[in-house]
Amino acid sequence: MLHGLGISTFGWRVAILTDSESTRAVLDRYLFPWLGRSAAEPEKADDVFWVLPAREGFQVRAADQTVVCSATLETLIPQLQSLLDRRMVDRFSNVVAIHAGVAACGGSAILLPGPSHSGKSTLVAELVRRGCAYFSDEYALIDPMGLAHPYPRAMMLRNGEAAARPVLASEWNATVGCGPAPVALVLALEYAPGATWNIRRVPQSEMLLTLLKNTPHSVSESRDLVAPLLRTSKGAACFAGVRGEAGDAAGRIMALAAGDSA
Repeated sequence: MLHGLGISTFGWRVAILTDSESTRAVLDRYLFPWLGRSAAEPEKADDVFWVLPAREGFQVRAADQTVVCSATLETLIPQLQSLLDRRMVDRFSNVVAIHAGVAACGGSAILLPGPSHSGKSTLVAELVRRGCAYFSDEYALIDPMGLAHPYPRAMMLRNGEAAARPVLASEWNATVGCGPAPVALVLALEYAPGATWNIRRVPQSEMLLTLLKNTPHSVSESRDLVAPLLRTSKGAACFAGVRGEAGDAAGRIMALAAGDSA
């Protein structure tokens, strides 16, 4: 029997299909948890993905090709979510996407720009555990006024393992952002195991270049990138540097958000 779910957003319709109701339930729980669901209707969808058992685990198939595979469904989901993220980001027209973790403290957003696999998810998770509202562990969405909007996908956490696994903020009874927030802090942090906290305040112009470096699109592809990011960096305290473990860094970031010195 065919099981599936449909998701529609930004004019994009995707159908995710499987042969198991238990698999469908897990996908429904973790993929785009903040978006409404609809019937799958693959004949009307822009993209169709099949999640099926494989010889050693699970696979995702699209257009009769295997595009993602993993040993377990749980470790397959981060890869599938990343694939879906890229399809969605290509359709954004009223916001600029940046590779960044985002959490909000006291109504203001903390932006943590950085490429994938740079430790954003772990650091955002620590901030959320300490009471910050969860916005995203992978994409900051910046509107023309420079405000950050939630993209609250499941957090993809490794917890010392090679493969990431999805965790919902709701599993920790955490607050999830539901509207835009001004950006108060932007921290471009490089993780180094065993390192001590060492950051410096940087000018907004330098942080603007960092934000542009972490957008999925080039300025030549979209001339509308610069103005929103300039507004974001101008309105925020900007820092760059090195951090050690997420627990220590999260405490220092929250102290900065409270107005303490770096």
